[in-house]
Amino acid sequence: MKKLLLSLLFITVWLSGFCQINGGNHIYEFLNLSSSARITGLGGNLITVRDDDVALAFGSPSLLNPSMGGALTFQHDFLFDG
Repeated sequence: MKKLLLSLLFITVWLSGFCQINGGNHIYEFLNLSSSARITGLGGNLITVRDDDVALAFGSPSLLNPSMGGALTFQHDFLFDG
């Protein structure tokens, strides 16, 4: 009975380790998504442009300037499978 209980416990612990990688290899994968539709259109690479695009300041805070005061941005990126 002890061997059966020990085996069952071992298999349960072993299988629970595999369950952790079914959702992805890392947690918080959504943080790797692009913060701007403009950056997504550029292939995910932030090209620092000095204009009044508030969304670019998320990737590089040095792009903030006084003319962006009180600005708000809304955006949507399509996430294609693969």
